Amino acid sequence: MKFTNFIYWLFKLKGLHLYSDRSLPYGIDHRLDIVRLGGEINRIFDVGANVGQTAKTYSSYWPIAIIFCFEPVSSTFYCLVQNTQMMLNVKCHQMAFGANSGSATIWLKESSRKNSLNSRLNQPSDTSDYETINIETVDEFCQRKDINNIDLLKLDVESYELDVLKGCTQMLESGKIAWIYAEANLDADDHEQTSFPFMKDFLQPLGYQWIGIYDKKFSRENKMIKRLKYFNALFKLEKD
Repeated sequence: MKFTNFIYWLFKLKGLHLYSDRSLPYGIDHRLDIVRLGGEINRIFDVGANVGQTAKTYSSYWPIAIIFCFEPVSSTFYCLVQNTQMMLNVKCHQMAFGANSGSATIWLKESSRKNSLNSRLNQPSDTSDYETINIETVDEFCQRKDINNIDLLKLDVESYELDVLKGCTQMLESGKIAWIYAEANLDADDHEQTSFPFMKDFLQPLGYQWIGIYDKKFSRENKMIKRLKYFNALFKLEKD
């Protein structure tokens, strides 16, 4: 015990704080907060999986959960498959989700993280590379795959989150999606992410309570923090 107290004192002396999982404040780790709020995670939809960064962290945290990864762009999907091929609980699908099924042209950005189907962002780049991708709704995919529930729906689709959610209407209305974790911002004029108020207004009537914000990113000017630019928002279905 004395050694433990010494370690805590040493960290504090250096301006650091040492927390156990039990004492970590809410709003730091959304995975921990889900568990502390009674979330049982067995099936995850990672929409906008990119090259598997989130799938890896979720797989280590929830090793028995089945993680469905969705990434439409061929080159990015190839990296996703390569990075997760040894993870038996990960299933990769080369496709996008939206409000309606069909196909679309996506203009590829220099960074794969910036690829988007939002019409304001999906514009020709300097290289003008593009690809035709397949789009399906979450409702249709779940019906086709006989999936009855999603424990955690993670969305990182560069300002296309509301379109994906509109394609989940049946699953949302029937209470078959327990948790939603989505990228958003507070500035309706900043179209790089989905407006949080719009997202909240869409989900709240369907029974979803906003829990908190995580992974906060700030814009900077001359190395000084200017404002909160974007973050990830966590929503929980409140059952009657």
